[in-house]
Amino acid sequence: MKEITHQQIYFFEDGFRRVIPYYKEFQVNVKGRWIGKSIGEIYRKITYLINKNGIKKETTINSVIEEHDILISKCHLHEPPVPIKEIQIIENTNEYLVINKPSGIPIHPTGRYNQNCIINILLNEYHFSHLKPVYRLDKNTSGILLFAKTKIFASSFQSILKEKSSVISSTSSLQKIYLARVVGYFPDTIEVNLPLHLVRFGTESQSCICEDGIEARSSFKRLFFDKDSNTSVIECVPHTGRTHQLRLHLKAIHHPIANDSAYLLNQIHNYRQQDGEINRENKWRAKYGWVFDKDCKDCNFPKGDPIEEQIWLHAWKYSFNSHDWIAEIPEWAEVNFDAKSFIKEWKERIGIDERK
Repeated sequence: MKEITHQQIYFFEDGFRRVIPYYKEFQVNVKGRWIGKSIGEIYRKITYLINKNGIKKETTINSVIEEHDILISKCHLHEPPVPIKEIQIIENTNEYLVINKPSGIPIHPTGRYNQNCIINILLNEYHFSHLKPVYRLDKNTSGILLFAKTKIFASSFQSILKEKSSVISSTSSLQKIYLARVVGYFPDTIEVNLPLHLVRFGTESQSCICEDGIEARSSFKRLFFDKDSNTSVIECVPHTGRTHQLRLHLKAIHHPIANDSAYLLNQIHNYRQQDGEINRENKWRAKYGWVFDKDCKDCNFPKGDPIEEQIWLHAWKYSFNSHDWIAEIPEWAEVNFDAKSFIKEWKERIGIDERK
């Protein structure tokens, strides 16, 4: 397979940024308990090389592992697609970069995402390197995202975040305001002070209200109510920085984010169409020039596209010391947005039957 240049990493079809499938090697030093066993006893269903004395040698599952061997697995990777959305540069200095993060794209490599993440898109297409995100936004959340370019700036910001790990006072140098569209007629203002506990399910996680959890406090204010969709657009201020804090506090007061399936439906979802299209995959393979790997599950059984790209939660304003950043207001937070039609289509897309 020919080497893929930066310009050839991505292709754009059907509303998604897609990554041309590629090979990647994973390397691990042999552990003592593996010595004398065959490759097949240690790993299965993956093609391996053994690196002996600096020389890579093809192996079979019956090859016996020896001391000082290094196992190298070679995998054909198909990354999930992400929406085609512009990354807006809000401010770029020698110390930091501020962007308006699009929804539907993870910040850094995670799970099956590698090139299709904000960090690597900024590297490959905008030529920003050595960026360190100083806080996190969920994949499906949009808005202000700050990257440090220097250790000094990262350190100064992290010291403020440690202060935030308790409770932010009104005089804190770090202030954040989010926008959200939630179910129902929201109160004028309300403050929620409910402790949270993060529960993990394998690679997934979900927070819950728990008396023995960590203190979490949020303030909310209604901006306007849309009668047609029975939704309110609100301002949200997290006074502490817990995982999914705003989402869970809104659920706890019976005003969940109107398209947040994880908390609206009380269960974790990973919505993706069940099957991809072989003919579509073959067309793209011919057009963009990647190989068909007969041992690759994703080559033989293509996955479908994700059908959830965003939740209506947007990091709108961010203040840090003397810095103030504001992201554009997303379409869904506008007064004239047709939320009723969107919610109807969204529920049909993910299979919610409102008759139940």
